Amino acid sequence: MWLLSSLAAALCTPPLRAQNTAAPLVSIAATQPSDLDAVLDLTMEVFFGVLGNDFGFNNNRAVAFDELTGLQRESLRSLLADASAVSFKATRGDDVVGFVVASGGGEVTNLVVAPSARRARVGQRLVTELVTASSAPALVLEVDQDNEAALGLYRACGFAVTSELPGTRYVVDWWRGRCIEKVGKVSMVRERELGAADEAGGVKENW
Repeated sequence: MWLLSSLAAALCTPPLRAQNTAAPLVSIAATQPSDLDAVLDLTMEVFFGVLGNDFGFNNNRAVAFDELTGLQRESLRSLLADASAVSFKATRGDDVVGFVVASGGGEVTNLVVAPSARRARVGQRLVTELVTASSAPALVLEVDQDNEAALGLYRACGFAVTSELPGTRYVVDWWRGRCIEKVGKVSMVRERELGAADEAGGVKENW
C-alpha cells in the first residue's frame, strides 16, 4: 500500500518547471550623451582595472586613476557631444558591457568590452554596427601590436594592417602613478567599397 500511495502521489504532483538561468541578451544601440558615466566606468575598468582600496605608494595609484579618469571623461564627453561622431553601446539588462566610437573623420578611438561579456561576439557586433553607420571614406585605427584578440576581431570585420609604428600607452604604476610606456602598434584601415550605380545614376556605397 505504501508503494502504491507513493506512486499515486508522484503521478499527481505537477512536474517542476525548469528555471531560466540564461544570461540576459546583449542589445546594441546608439550611445547617448547621458551614457557618459557608464561608458567612462567601463573604459577605466578595461584599460586600467579597478582602484579599489589599493591607493599605491604615497597615494600615487589613486592620483593616477583620478588623472586618467579626468582625461578619459573629457575625451569621451567631446566625442559623445559631436554630431559627426558615430558610437554604439552594448547593454545587458541595465548594464553597459561594451562601447565603440569613431570620430566624424573615421578614426576609431575606443573599443571596450567588459570581461564578463567577452567571447560572445559583442566586440564584433559593435564594430559591425559602426562600419554600417559611419559615412567616412575609411575607418582607421591603431592597436597594440601584441593585442592578438583585437587584431583578430578587426580583421574579421574587414580591417587590414597598413603599417607598424612605435607608440605609447598610459599605465598605472603602484610606485610612480601615471606613466607612459612605449609599445609597438599597428595601423589598420577599412576602406569604403563602391558598388554598382543606383537608379538615380549615382553609386551605392557600402562597407
